[in-house]
Amino acid sequence: MEGKNEKGYTVVIAPHFDDEVIGCGGTIYQHTAKGDEVHLYVLTDGSKLYEKTDTNKRKEECLSAARLLGITEVSFLDFKDGELANHLDELKSALGGILKNFQRVYAPHPFDHHSDHIAASLAVLSVFEESPTFELRLYGVYNTFRHNLLVDVTDVYPIKKKALLNYSYSLGNSYIWIKRTEAFMKYPTIYTVEDRLYEAFLVIDQPMTVNEILNFLSYGVVCDDPHNQLLKKIKSAQMLMGLLNEERNIRLSLEDSLKTNQEELEMLKVHLKNHQEELQKLKSSIFFKMYDVYHTLKPKIFPEGSLRERIYRKLVNIIKGV
Repeated sequence: MEGKNEKGYTVVIAPHFDDEVIGCGGTIYQHTAKGDEVHLYVLTDGSKLYEKTDTNKRKEECLSAARLLGITEVSFLDFKDGELANHLDELKSALGGILKNFQRVYAPHPFDHHSDHIAASLAVLSVFEESPTFELRLYGVYNTFRHNLLVDVTDVYPIKKKALLNYSYSLGNSYIWIKRTEAFMKYPTIYTVEDRLYEAFLVIDQPMTVNEILNFLSYGVVCDDPHNQLLKKIKSAQMLMGLLNEERNIRLSLEDSLKTNQEELEMLKVHLKNHQEELQKLKSSIFFKMYDVYHTLKPKIFPEGSLRERIYRKLVNIIKGV
């Protein structure tokens, strides 16, 4: 392989912040722990996570997670989130200038069901097809895929878990993603029959065309022109991710509304408690006791329909000005 060097420079291509940790965080740490330099390139600005996404916060989380994993350098290309498919030529051009400098490249596999992941993978595969000077390792974030390398990351998983927890804003509920990621890493145990955690990769270390790689990944099921078929698949992936984002925004809105209602309920309870205390004080006052005695004796003092009762009503009306 051309372009290899003694130190083993490695680059990780992540379509979004957090993909690098979910897909290959344990393997990244294994590289850095033995002295390898690892560079991370995040392709999109991550702006479509929420209705109003704080992209700076997402970048801060990414830099913090990178420090935990020992990543040497992080770069943000800031392509529009969710629109990589519309900028394939620009992306391919940018990656072409980057990937030639590295021995080993990690990138999403092309059947990972997110439009940006598919587009990122196609761009990397196209660069590799034209200039196979590096070893390509494809990883997964959303779904399993045909692989030929399992990396046991059981011993370094605590570091990966810590990096995932660092993405509290980006992942929304980090603990759910931890459970999901653990399940994803346990899937390969159907091959190993061991209670371990693995990160799976398809390693391509010899020249192959994009269509050859796609055919291999699909076990030869994809016919005609796999490249064009995959470009069509991007549209369905975009639609699915759009629906998922819409569902998440609705859920977050409902959670915020519920939180607000709970706060108002607590305030109402405090207000009611204060009124009850005031009522108790009033009931124990001399005025209330006199008032209570008066209304108890009134029917006896002023029998209904009596002359005294009529005179009493007239006096009350005069006092009231009626």
